[in-house]
Formats: sequence, structure tokens, C-alpha cells
Amino acid sequence: MFSRRNLILASFAFAGMWTAGMVWWNSPMTTAGVVILMITGALAGILWYRGMRIVDEILSAPEGIELKPKGGRQEAGWIEP
Repeated sequence: MFSRRNLILASFAFAGMWTAGMVWWNSPMTTAGVVILMITGALAGILWYRGMRIVDEILSAPEGIELKPKGGRQEAGWIEP
């Protein structure tokens, strides 16, 4: 559905807007506060990217194919009969 390049650019845009919004929301800030918000903004961008990749995998799976977790571990609800 999405190309990887578009997803990466969108995650950068999300992280930048999130960080700018948090700095604006907490306007009188110290340098340390801005650095902490930049770090959490980068983390938010990474988590957004990971989440959108998972959503893309689920939405682009052909019908009739069950999505199973990668790896050999089977969790409750994923056990085959």
C-alpha cells in the first residue's frame, strides 16, 4: 500500500510536528527540556513508523491468508489445531 520511502518521510514529518507541538505547548522551556522533547519526538517517530508498517502488512495481506506471528513462538489465539 505504502512505499517504504513515503512511510519514512511521513514518520519524519510526524516526529517533527509532534516535537514542535510539544515545544509550543510547553512554551517557556529550558535547553534540557527541549532536548528531552526532541529525544521523545524521535522515539514517537520510530514507534509511528513501526505501527504503520504493521498496519500496512495487515491491510495488504491477500484474503484467505491468516496472519501469524513471525518466529516459532505460538501464543494464545495463534495455536493451530
